[in-house]
Amino acid sequence: MLNVKQTNSIKRMASENGFRDYTYSVNPATNKGDNYMGNIFLKDISLPHPSRVFTTIHDYSLDNLEEYLIFDDMKSLGYRMQDRKKTMDEAHVRMVIKELAKLHSFSFVLKHLKPEMYKEFSIKLNDYLKVLLRTSKTDNRIKHLMKRYAKNSEFVKIMETYQNSSSQIFDNDGENWDLVIIHGDVWCNNLMFKYDDAENPQKPTSCCFLDWQLTKIGSPAYDLCYFFFYATSKEILNNHKEYLALYYEIMRENLRYIGSDLNDIFPFELLEKHWRTFCRFMFLNTVTNLDMVLNDEKTLLEILEDKNDTMSNDIQHCETYYERISDEEFHIPLGQQYCRFKFDEWDPKVTTLPGLYLITSLLLGPLNLCSIYWLRFISLLFSCLNIILLYAIFSLHLKKEWQNILSAITVVLLPPLYFFSHIYYTDIVSLTSILLLIFLNELGFHYFAAIAGFFSILCRQTNVIFLAVYAGKYILNELYAIWVNKNFKYKKFGELPAKHFQTFFVGIIKNPIKLLKHMPLQFWLNTLSYISVLLAFLIFVLLNGSIVVGDKSAHQVSVNIPQIFYFGLFSLIFGWPYFIIECLNFLQFARRHKLFIISILWKILVV
Repeated sequence: MLNVKQTNSIKRMASENGFRDYTYSVNPATNKGDNYMGNIFLKDISLPHPSRVFTTIHDYSLDNLEEYLIFDDMKSLGYRMQDRKKTMDEAHVRMVIKELAKLHSFSFVLKHLKPEMYKEFSIKLNDYLKVLLRTSKTDNRIKHLMKRYAKNSEFVKIMETYQNSSSQIFDNDGENWDLVIIHGDVWCNNLMFKYDDAENPQKPTSCCFLDWQLTKIGSPAYDLCYFFFYATSKEILNNHKEYLALYYEIMRENLRYIGSDLNDIFPFELLEKHWRTFCRFMFLNTVTNLDMVLNDEKTLLEILEDKNDTMSNDIQHCETYYERISDEEFHIPLGQQYCRFKFDEWDPKVTTLPGLYLITSLLLGPLNLCSIYWLRFISLLFSCLNIILLYAIFSLHLKKEWQNILSAITVVLLPPLYFFSHIYYTDIVSLTSILLLIFLNELGFHYFAAIAGFFSILCRQTNVIFLAVYAGKYILNELYAIWVNKNFKYKKFGELPAKHFQTFFVGIIKNPIKLLKHMPLQFWLNTLSYISVLLAFLIFVLLNGSIVVGDKSAHQVSVNIPQIFYFGLFSLIFGWPYFIIECLNFLQFARRHKLFIISILWKILVV
């Protein structure tokens, strides 16, 4: 029910607008659960009626226990909210960015035209960020999340860092955050959009901000970070620099009307600095509150009415929450940057060279298909290409065609490979480059095989082992063919008798010059193509100080004895039908090729 003061206000407005007969109904402004905070109202805030920036305010009261605010019914004007459980698309994000730029521009205009009014307004606002960071509930929530997602070591490590330093985020060298009037709560439920474009009914044509109870004086970066972390996707957040530039340009255009240069008042470099600081705060704020956004109204109402500490409630939408708060594979943000031809971007957490991202920029960049969907499509596409390459390699051994097809499909459907074919990761593209290396090596196209080997190293540095193995295979095959008989030149290495190879191996160790001086020029050119890549990789390791780039502590070369047993168990589980058929042949092969078996075991042991 309305009190007398509120009823009289409605009568007065009706009379002033020429209404004699009217009715009114009383309904809650928001559904219960949608950030329902009727008991919280910053009663000391009094906006100086900026009706061109906000919706029209018809009347209000700040009297204790009689607070009210009367403004236009935005739904009747054609405005509606977005689903708070979903992130906004680019059109909506751009609309909000433009409106935030207008809102923040208003503060600078107010300072310029009515400095006394701005001063009176600003001293009535209080900043609660430090208090919020130091509350026990925030600390309890962090501990609960660390326990809930203990299996994600990277997330736990990040949360531990924030837990130890969160209260010092804003304790810096006297940075002035009090720059503009900010909304303070820019998320889906406080935004309404209007759609007047008949040709594109899903594209917003205007935007309105609601719920100003957390309004305060602060940095523009606070509103921007709040909106990006709560209402946008990872793809848009990763591309935040473009939106910051858009925001800054609109603000600069607005201030030109009063003859001011935004660069003198608020340089873009300062905006970027504030953004980095508030990102730290907003990350912490998001991971501790995002479940409140993702829960349905019924569940959220039960949580809010629970007398226990609501910070300890289990998250209802775990998968959605986990997807929003956890980092996507580190490769996705870099893949999107390379797809947009921004080759100067890098993440120190990434330990592989940019082969995957270069392929992405080559295939998807010209088409501007840089979403997560298309990045993952790269892995699926190359998984299909692997079937073709495997079939081609198997066909070199003159098996029946249907056996080659089934064998190729079987390898690609190996569970680990099948899993990685659906995410944006290096494994599938790396395998493609290795298969291409093997195929070209078998056909005798050694220049191209060396190029494929070089690209395989760009995908994953440990692929240098495969390049070295097939370079060695070619060299030994050619040397052995010359040593035995030139007619062996076109025969497969595995068909040569082992007893001849043992004699050859002893002879070449005793007197290598005698054989090497008879090798043709083409042999040296082919060998040089492999050696040049291997030497380049060796120089890279020496200059880099490690085989990995970025976080060297994440991957260190060491002898890993248990890896042999992991490999044996893996092979037993997925290859036992093949073992049963080929076990006897394998034992005979191992007896004849002891050196080859030892080299394979050494590779497994080291890697």
